[in-house]
Amino acid sequence: MGDSVKKASEAFALDAKIMAEINNSHNSINSLFNHVIFFIHGVENDGTIPNTLVKSLEKNLSNCIVKPLSYGSLYYPNCISSNKRKKVISRFLRDNRVVIENLNIKVSFICHSCGTQIFSEIISNLRIPFLKHVIFCGSIVNRRYDFNKNIFSSNKNAQLINECGSKDYIPSIAASITHKNLFDSSGSSKGFTSGLSNVIDRHHNCGHNDFFKEEFIERFWVPIFESNHIVYDSDYKPNRKRAILQKWIERINLHRSWSIILLVATLIIYFY
Repeated sequence: MGDSVKKASEAFALDAKIMAEINNSHNSINSLFNHVIFFIHGVENDGTIPNTLVKSLEKNLSNCIVKPLSYGSLYYPNCISSNKRKKVISRFLRDNRVVIENLNIKVSFICHSCGTQIFSEIISNLRIPFLKHVIFCGSIVNRRYDFNKNIFSSNKNAQLINECGSKDYIPSIAASITHKNLFDSSGSSKGFTSGLSNVIDRHHNCGHNDFFKEEFIERFWVPIFESNHIVYDSDYKPNRKRAILQKWIERINLHRSWSIILLVATLIIYFY
């Protein structure tokens, strides 16, 4: 009995210490900055945000801080599993909820690849009083996702900018290996058909990770956070071949061997 009380006491002391650190963290953010931009990574890293993202945004934006929110590693095969995603989301909320919900300054998110799906599943469970902007890039969120219900019902002044890359085939591959339309590449290729004025699609001639190049960040993201100015890509030119390839990759089922052969053949023909 004595050991149990001692362990409980130690656990309580540890929790109190962690909570004190969390309180100090968000209090210092509230007092030193007027805008925090959270980054939710894709499957290919462990939460370490690209140096160019931090450097470019913090260099060009005054009183702004960029912070990573990690959910650990969640590769596409695991991302398909509802149970594994629920565990990841539960851990994410446990680790980050207090900091996010206690900020009294503008809050924005940049979500990449699988991070867009994580965000789409956690946002309805968070209370963010000053949500400003959400940027999706390389999105795998289903085109039937209810933005109005999940994001804008409690954040009517928020804005979602969806970056579409004509050379981005990763979302199409993610969609092709899933069942029941869990993931969807339409958002990253054609854009969302939400019909909402605060969901904006922008098209670029870029690939899955090109959004994190310094030139891209300074040209397209800095104006959003600095003055709410949306700059459209004047260099973008629709490419029919790439659009067809994205569409066909999503339509075939990569869990079947013949589909993999067909995909390889298609790529060879395309790049020949």
